[in-house]
Amino acid sequence: SEASAQFNMLTVITFNIFKSIGDLLRHPNFMESNENEMRRFELKLVSVMRQNISATDQKNTARQDKV
Repeated sequence: SEASAQFNMLTVITFNIFKSIGDLLRHPNFMESNENEMRRFELKLVSVMRQNISATDQKNTARQDKV
């Protein structure tokens, strides 16, 4: 159903965000993490979120085309 599809996407997005944060925390340089490292992480997080949003948009568009 529509609601479960949206919930699944939300789960995927949330998982990806936490996975990215986990990757950052496990990074050996985290304690002395420099600005560049944080910036790279932010850019990665933003790109992951953008990919998820565009994937959601494509699924929604595909769903509307069926109607």
